[in-house]
Amino acid sequence: MINLTNSLQILTLFVMSTVLMVIWSLPSAADLQATNSRVSELELRQTNSLVYLEGRHNSLEAKVIDLSNSTGRRLDRLEARTKQK
Repeated sequence: MINLTNSLQILTLFVMSTVLMVIWSLPSAADLQATNSRVSELELRQTNSLVYLEGRHNSLEAKVIDLSNSTGRRLDRLEARTKQK
């Protein structure tokens, strides 16, 4: 028959086992450092990618504006020619 002393011993054993499992499941300092290093590497790659894409966007935007201006000038010349005829 289980009495109060046995119940407390079983409960203590269960609590200690749970605490040990939690402690063993925590990441080590090396694991945390490796994770932090990987996150830093990914952040750097993302930043470099964004900088590259921003440069490409600005370059393409300048080309589009230049082509738009060129097309506008051509249309103006064509309109001027048609008015002369």
